[in-house]
Amino acid sequence: MDPRTQQQLATADRFRDLARALASGTGAGLVTPPPLDWALVVAFYAAVQYVGAYLWERQRVQFRNHQTRERALSTVPALRGAQQSYLRLRRLSENTRYTYRFRPRPAEVRDALDNDLDVVRRVVLTALGQQP
Repeated sequence: MDPRTQQQLATADRFRDLARALASGTGAGLVTPPPLDWALVVAFYAAVQYVGAYLWERQRVQFRNHQTRERALSTVPALRGAQQSYLRLRRLSENTRYTYRFRPRPAEVRDALDNDLDVVRRVVLTALGQQP
């Protein structure tokens, strides 16, 4: 596997761990209540890194905007299984940052992390021939 792909996967895993820490409040020195909104933002960018790792490894492309990455999710057969989860993470991330008074519920954040982000991760790793 290309070193750049490995780095993107490592970054994605680190972002995933950070999102979980933000959602649970277990990170040292974090504010109370846990910053659930930022857990969603970090989770989305973990998904960006996972998809980016696949696209780099298989196509040697790096997309610098969300629209082209999303187009790849709909046109690359190996990634289609992650499309819905990826788009949900993006919507939640954008709502958190741009929608007045949007406050994610703990259950919604857990679902995004435990289901949507894990789907993106599993689809990408499987497509890369790695163990999820």
